[in-house]
Amino acid sequence: MSTRGLTSYAELAEVLSNLQIICRETRRVRGLSLREAAEQIGIGFNTLTRIEQGADAVMSNVIPVLRWLHAGGTP
Repeated sequence: MSTRGLTSYAELAEVLSNLQIICRETRRVRGLSLREAAEQIGIGFNTLTRIEQGADAVMSNVIPVLRWLHAGGTP
C-alpha cells in the first residue's frame, strides 16, 4: 500500500488475478449463496458464476464486486 492510502498498480493487478478466489472465499465466509451475493453486488447470478470461474472480468462487472468486497471489510 502506498503512503497516501492508494493501492498500487501491482497490488491491483494481484487482486484482479486472484479475484475469483477472493470473491468465492469472501462469499463463503459471509455465508452467502451465489444468488444472494449476486443480488447484494448488483450483478447477475450467471455473471458472478463466471467471475468465480475465472472468466468475465470486465471492468463493468469487476467494479461492483470490488465495492462489495470492500464494504465487508475485505482488504
